[in-house]
Amino acid sequence: MTQLFRLVYNAAWLLPILLTFNGTLDYATGFAVFTTICIVRLIANLYANNVLNAPQYDAFLFRA
Repeated sequence: MTQLFRLVYNAAWLLPILLTFNGTLDYATGFAVFTTICIVRLIANLYANNVLNAPQYDAFLFRA
């Protein structure tokens, strides 16, 4: 289950890029969605790197 969650988490990062280049999303919407995903990933990485210890980090789902 954890591997599936990480796969979806990483695939969600690429989805707005692919949909924008495909023409499904316009550039403004694709940029907004991609920026939002990047900010969420930044916050999760800052939390994981600065707050969690090693065992907690291993159990943390929001890892790239």
